[in-house]
Amino acid sequence: MEAIKIPAIRGKIGNTVFYCTTLTFKQVSTMVKKVDNSVNPSKEYSFTDNSIQIKDCVLKCEVRFLGDIVLAVCDGNPMWKEVRVEIEDETYYNFGLLELTGQEKIFPVDGQHRVEEIKAAIQVNQELERESVGVIMIGSQNVP
Repeated sequence: MEAIKIPAIRGKIGNTVFYCTTLTFKQVSTMVKKVDNSVNPSKEYSFTDNSIQIKDCVLKCEVRFLGDIVLAVCDGNPMWKEVRVEIEDETYYNFGLLELTGQEKIFPVDGQHRVEEIKAAIQVNQELERESVGVIMIGSQNVP
């Protein structure tokens, strides 16, 4: 994976920092790894074996929508660059760019089947690579 900058909104709940953004299907395909012991060594997250077949819908339905995918970001050296936005005398500080170095391990916490179906769909139709899906990225301990 190469380094990229992703526009995002930053939030925090408890000790967990998260980022709301979008990724193209191509980015999902190249950046998000299948869950196994190499990308989820901490066993912090649990997964189900439920399978939702969406590839056919992505390939055949003209009107389609996928729910957000929740991704965990571990390792690497992600950086947050905040952008201050002023609108009508109000200032907002939670907008910015999440910079990923390409060394991060990224895996789905929720939506692992959607990720795999997106990968399968773009193998059939490469034009789908430009489509996008909502993503919530959860920062690990070393993500700002």
